[in-house]
Amino acid sequence: MAVLTNIIDFGMNVQQAVEAPRWLHGGVRPGDPPDFFNLEGRIAGDVTKALEAKGHKVKVLPAFTQVMGSIQLIMLDPKSGALWGAGDPRADGVALGY
Repeated sequence: MAVLTNIIDFGMNVQQAVEAPRWLHGGVRPGDPPDFFNLEGRIAGDVTKALEAKGHKVKVLPAFTQVMGSIQLIMLDPKSGALWGAGDPRADGVALGY
């Protein structure tokens, strides 16, 4: 959902959207409490402080962690018919199109 939001709402191209820092509300591993925000370290700092100031619990995870999931993406541009591909640095793989 975050990747789609980055493309649709923030106008990112597919590679920018795939590489963008991710966040997740709730536990990412069995036994994790469900009431905190997980943030990739690349968006911590001021964001962490702002969330904690509002009473949220925050856990900072490593940058490009696979815990946030990974995606390989191919998007068809409806106007030009071009295929745009993106590979996620969080995992092995590549997006291919022809």
